[in-house]
Amino acid sequence: MVDILRDVELVLSLPPEELALHVLDYLRLAEENNRGQLNRYNFTLPNMFSEHAGPRTEEVTKAFTEAWVWLEREGILAPRPGTTDRDWVYITRKGRELKTLADLAAYRHAKLLQEHHLDPELARKVLPLFRPDDYLRPCSSHSGK
Repeated sequence: MVDILRDVELVLSLPPEELALHVLDYLRLAEENNRGQLNRYNFTLPNMFSEHAGPRTEEVTKAFTEAWVWLEREGILAPRPGTTDRDWVYITRKGRELKTLADLAAYRHAKLLQEHHLDPELARKVLPLFRPDDYLRPCSSHSGK
């Protein structure tokens, strides 16, 4: 995450879901090294970002907080079982699958058309045609018509 923090303008320009990939990478590393940063309160303390963000620390802290909240809302971070403080989290199985921008694109695409929003008969007919993989890789058999 230090790499992206070197460019404050980039941090502030990224949408929360893209910045969230950087947060997720950081949290994976923290989890592997047992650094205890899988806590929203600890992560969003301004001193996490002040060294690189300087006078824009508050803006950067808010951007990273938005990314964290996006991860929670999407079920990529979940409250750690056995704790009463919801700030302590773990990376979910879904979160372990998101590693690249391509993974994020596939995830976002899959959420565009969800079965519970469709009539059951329509869902049965269209969902097999709407697989995320079909839109993320070139299809050599498609004639372009």
